[in-house]
Amino acid sequence: MQRILGLFCVLICFFATINAQVDFYRPLVPIHCNSVQKCPEEWPCCSPYGECGSGPVCMGGCNPRFSYNETSCAPMPALVPPNNIEYSSAPLSALDGKEDAAQLESRGLLHFNKYLISDVQSDARYMLENIAFTYSGPTSIHPQTGDIVLSMPRGSSGCLLAATRYFLYGRSSVRMRTGRSRGVISSVVIMSAVGDEIDFEFLGSELYQVQSTYYYRGELIYNKMLEVPVSSDTNANYHDYEIDWNEHRIHWLVDGRIVRTLYKEDTWDEELGIYKYPQTPMRLEVALWPGGLASNHPGTIEWAGGLIDWDNSPDMIESGKFTAHIKSMTVVPYTNRYISAINRCMRREHNIAYDYIMPPDGIFDEASFAIYCGLIPNIRKWSDSGFSIPRNPIQAARWSGKVFMSGKAFTPVNTETDFVQNINDLASLPNGTMIYNKTQENTFSTEQKSSGASTMAQNNPLRKIKGLASTFWVS
Repeated sequence: MQRILGLFCVLICFFATINAQVDFYRPLVPIHCNSVQKCPEEWPCCSPYGECGSGPVCMGGCNPRFSYNETSCAPMPALVPPNNIEYSSAPLSALDGKEDAAQLESRGLLHFNKYLISDVQSDARYMLENIAFTYSGPTSIHPQTGDIVLSMPRGSSGCLLAATRYFLYGRSSVRMRTGRSRGVISSVVIMSAVGDEIDFEFLGSELYQVQSTYYYRGELIYNKMLEVPVSSDTNANYHDYEIDWNEHRIHWLVDGRIVRTLYKEDTWDEELGIYKYPQTPMRLEVALWPGGLASNHPGTIEWAGGLIDWDNSPDMIESGKFTAHIKSMTVVPYTNRYISAINRCMRREHNIAYDYIMPPDGIFDEASFAIYCGLIPNIRKWSDSGFSIPRNPIQAARWSGKVFMSGKAFTPVNTETDFVQNINDLASLPNGTMIYNKTQENTFSTEQKSSGASTMAQNNPLRKIKGLASTFWVS
């Protein structure tokens, strides 16, 4: 809870200082959103950190639980097999001469307040197919190493790098050097819009270990954190940090070695009758932020190791800022219960998006969303929200609670070619067609339901799709 409160305060500070234009997509007086207060219609979207807004706030990480209504948040671009995201650093050319923003965009990174916000459909399609990550805060490319550098100058609120696509189960890996000094926090996280989260947290004063933890719908249970050792100084040396997540277990890995495993069966809550296990679409995030900021909650400051010394810390003396350096990032999605519908989408459409459906019991899980085929989920301007994005039910494959559907018909399952993780989840229609039926009931609903430049080799234009290869490369 202390960490979340601290990150919440950090984001508020960041939004308050970013620039004058931010006022176009957030109220001058912050409006908070939570379990007892949803966002108002004029500022309909709830950010990951509990503030209402519009435009960019509705695009990445928008929380449907506390937003104005089910359609306030934009559908989320999906990363599905066989497509991957891969980022590899490369030094800048001596003749590059571009400003930071142009250098970043040429490598598939764009400021978060621009992503998928355009009234020109071709521009929106370009962003969907070419931008792998968004960023906020001081972000640049190191001229010699080509690393993505996340910076935190004096008194600032740090920065966040976030993947533009969400995946339901998969493997995420980041090779990086973390920030250092008391109160400086680096994070490698996969996080869902409804608060599921799996973390690596690095304290700048403890450079030979990392904290691993997870959250279910943002629930704060303190005994989930486990410290694990790292073989050498995390600031001076690159290390690989990996989260391997499937429907049954989570592995945390450091330099290819499993350092912690959590099994879904061990998260059962007897009183509520549910598994408190992350099971909603996630995106990869890497952040550098000031846990030791003087305005943070005292518990956050204590957890971070104390107040940041903005005057005498080595990095402040040497360069006037704290930094974290990202060498490479990879996201590989796994198959999930939607594989049959995804395959059908891929045969006829190129872009896929996940969209949350508000469950009657309010408990979001892997059955709480629709899949849209061929949807470019862009908005035209900062005052818009996801409500302005057309959601054609004929494009959607959705789980109704009883039957997996695509458009007006059930999604058939070919048991010879379609992967189904649990054969007991199959049921049959009266005509003998096999369908995916997670309830295991034979009742059915009829409701409709390089130089750093980007190079693409994908099977479907989740970015640009050519041939059968399926990796999004930025190298």
